[in-house]
Amino acid sequence: MKGMRATLVGVICTIVLAFAGAWVQINNRISVLEVQVQNDRAVFNQNSQKMDEIINSVDEIKENIVEMRGEMKLKADKKLVN
Repeated sequence: MKGMRATLVGVICTIVLAFAGAWVQINNRISVLEVQVQNDRAVFNQNSQKMDEIINSVDEIKENIVEMRGEMKLKADKKLVN
């Protein structure tokens, strides 16, 4: 009876230790993933800001082109009138 009780206690302790070890390992992996997500979010935000700057630059270039075309048309019109 004592041998069976000791075996049962040993099995229960082994199961509890296995679950505790698995829990610690899962928590560590979750922590690592949280850090990776934070880093990815920071990189994404930086890239978003750069993309906004690029889009603004492209818009300015488009505006300048439209203005230049308007000036060119006006000069061409003046030549035709004279």
